[in-house]
Amino acid sequence: MHTKTLNGPPDWYRQQVFKRLRALRNTYRGVRIVTPYLEVQLEEILSDILIAATEDLESSQIFKSEYLDADEANRLLSAVDQWASVASYAVSWLYAPQSPSPQRMAGWAKNIGSKLREIVGALLHALVHAAKALGASSWSIGVNFPLGISVSLSWS
Repeated sequence: MHTKTLNGPPDWYRQQVFKRLRALRNTYRGVRIVTPYLEVQLEEILSDILIAATEDLESSQIFKSEYLDADEANRLLSAVDQWASVASYAVSWLYAPQSPSPQRMAGWAKNIGSKLREIVGALLHALVHAAKALGASSWSIGVNFPLGISVSLSWS
């Protein structure tokens, strides 16, 4: 089904991501850990999120329409936020600081940041389109350690 704006991740997809994350064994003797194996698993999950978000973008018609009304722009922005939050949730599952922070590996693996930047790249055009339609004076989407992706709009 082609829609004018992004749909965002459906609930079944969000549940699927959660189930995949829950299956990761990221505790050892009650302590949260990060291992190279877990980072590879997370990279695969992020790759799948990128594919799903890109498919959502490609099934929409946002790039064919120069004008979005406020409702369409808000739905588009909501979908961008949702995709960013799914990716961020996956990253935070493994890396988010809780007292104490995960042990064994410091920081992100090289490919985690890369995958997040690819997701940001896929969402950027949609964010710009929505921000302009909503009259935002500035906008940004960025990758932040340890929680993933942040989306921001501001009005002056």
